[in-house]
Amino acid sequence: MPSLMWMLSTVDRCAKLYQDDHLSDTDLKPHHCRYLFSVCRDPGLSQDQLAKRVVADKSQVARAVAYLEEHGYVTRSTGADKRVLLVSPTEKAIEELPRLRKIFRTWNEWLMEEFSPEEQEQFLHLMERARERAVRYTEIEGKDLPGKETEA
Repeated sequence: MPSLMWMLSTVDRCAKLYQDDHLSDTDLKPHHCRYLFSVCRDPGLSQDQLAKRVVADKSQVARAVAYLEEHGYVTRSTGADKRVLLVSPTEKAIEELPRLRKIFRTWNEWLMEEFSPEEQEQFLHLMERARERAVRYTEIEGKDLPGKETEA
């Protein structure tokens, strides 16, 4: 049986190539989009909340947010707790959002074009279940994986 991880990785890599092609006239890379989607959906997220939302470590988030701030897509400000950085979209990000959504929507439509409506619904349902389980792994540090030794 083919490796699920390999198949998912291949689809992800091809999606990033597609996104790169369609973002070539901007200073955005595919990985920046998930940050922009989250920040535009919930302006004022802390960097820690953003890290959980996009399932990335804090240093990756800090680098991505610094890049987006440098290029005018987000602003950072301190919250009530001065140690917490809040991230908000700029007008530039909000204006770019419909285009980004279209890029992602068009890829999704193209990828599933040969699926029947029932297959599309089932595929999306199963992928959401897999995504939820994968995220659960990050929350419990993989303690329920077969073959991982547990402390008695």
